[in-house]
Amino acid sequence: MSWQQTPLTFPASSLAIHSRAQGVLGQLPAIQDSAMGRLQGLAGRAQYRPHPLSEAAAGLASLRAELDRLLVTGRCLTVTPYLHGVGQQQGNQCHLSAPKAVATLVAKLQDGADPRLPAGQLHALAWLVTGHSADDLAQQLSILCALLPLPEWCAALRRLIANNDTMNQ
Repeated sequence: MSWQQTPLTFPASSLAIHSRAQGVLGQLPAIQDSAMGRLQGLAGRAQYRPHPLSEAAAGLASLRAELDRLLVTGRCLTVTPYLHGVGQQQGNQCHLSAPKAVATLVAKLQDGADPRLPAGQLHALAWLVTGHSADDLAQQLSILCALLPLPEWCAALRRLIANNDTMNQ
């Protein structure tokens, strides 16, 4: 099999549609400028009374600016028993101990080959979700995934549900 490099061309039918639409779309800037000019001419004659909630809304806008200043960006690292080389398998069930999960996260945070490795002063928030059995863990994850659907947790939940389903055994 051989590959040939060719330029990208639009079909004639799409070019016809584009040229017909361009005739209408090309007129829009002039029509918008004309309408804005007419509205600006009427602005002096308009009398607007401020709504009683206007001051409260302005105060909320300043609170939003404060909230935006407090928000930070972060990364989400997850460890599940189903990650290759992390969980321990016994029969058809996988399990993961808390020390092994912490060690895996520490290794990930020290991975120099990771291009998205966070730098500088770091703060962490860790959640450890446990269960005495696969059914219990699935129940705990289902509650948590409804509130915070992290893809890795949802994948672990789907796998737990599939493993606990008697039709799949």
